[in-house]
Amino acid sequence: YYIYIRNMVDKKIIIGIIVLILLLIVIINLKKCKKKKTLENFNVQDGFITKVLHKNPDIFLIENFLTEEECDYIINLGDPYIKKSEVCGKNGSRPDKSRTSMTAHIGKKFLRGPNPDKILLNVLEKASSYSKLPSKNIEPIQLVRYEPGQYFKPHYDYLDKKLPLYKNNIEKNGQRKLTFFVYLTDVPENVGGKTYFPKLNKH
Repeated sequence: YYIYIRNMVDKKIIIGIIVLILLLIVIINLKKCKKKKTLENFNVQDGFITKVLHKNPDIFLIENFLTEEECDYIINLGDPYIKKSEVCGKNGSRPDKSRTSMTAHIGKKFLRGPNPDKILLNVLEKASSYSKLPSKNIEPIQLVRYEPGQYFKPHYDYLDKKLPLYKNNIEKNGQRKLTFFVYLTDVPENVGGKTYFPKLNKH
C-alpha cells in the first residue's frame, strides 16, 4: 500500500516556471521504517530526515514520515473503498490496461465535510510543511494497493495541457509540481513494490 499526494502550484505562481515543471518531474518518496536503519548520509532539515537519491530531476527519500500506527490506520480506513484504478485521458477517467492497481479516493471521502479525518489532515500538514506550499494546493489523497504482478506503466505526473481536460484543470488550479509516495507497508528486498524511473534506470 501507499498513499499518493500531489501538490499543485498556484496559478499566479506558475507563470514563468511552467516550462521547467513540464520538463522536470519532482518526486519525493516518503517511507515509513519498521526496522531501525542507519542515518548515515541522511540530512535532518525542518524535522524531516531526508536523503537525496537523485538530482535533476529531484528524488528524495524521507524516513519515518508516518508511524506504524498511522500507516495501519490509513490502510484500514481506505481498504473497504478500494476499486480498480483509473487513468485520465481525452475520454475522461476510466480503468485502463496500463494501470492494474486498486485505488481508494480517501481524500474525497474523509477530508470533505464538517468532520475531516485527523490522521489524513496530519498527512496533509506534513506534506505542506515539507513542500513549503499551502495544504489547499494538495490534490485529494489516494490510497493505492498493488497485488503481486500489478503495475502502473511508465507515465508522467504532470498535466498535459494539450488535452482539454487537463488544460481546464491547469487554468483553474495550476500545474502539478510535486508527487509524494507514502509507503504504508514493507516488502522483502528484490520482490518488487518499488517505483522505477526508466529514463534514469533507477528504483
